[in-house]
Amino acid sequence: MKWTIIKETYREIWPEAFTVMLNYTITMTCFPGLLLNVNYFDLNGVYKSLFVVGLFNFCDFLGRMTTSWVEVPSKKLIRTAAIMRILLIATTILALIKL
Repeated sequence: MKWTIIKETYREIWPEAFTVMLNYTITMTCFPGLLLNVNYFDLNGVYKSLFVVGLFNFCDFLGRMTTSWVEVPSKKLIRTAAIMRILLIATTILALIKL
């Protein structure tokens, strides 16, 4: 296979590839390590981790199902939303700080 074909393909798909990589990076940064350390309410031990993991999986399921009901907006809007997810890391870390 010629490298020029691979280069041309990557030049076409790099924004979408960047968006997917950014989403997975942010998700794996915050979940479950940071989110399990945030004290939302008085749940301890197994129940807290069970609730956080269950909520994450439920919201993940809803996000995957809504794509079949709702039309996908423009690529630029999706990319902007993915970049705004960086705020999720900042707000999670702020929630960990005990004031």
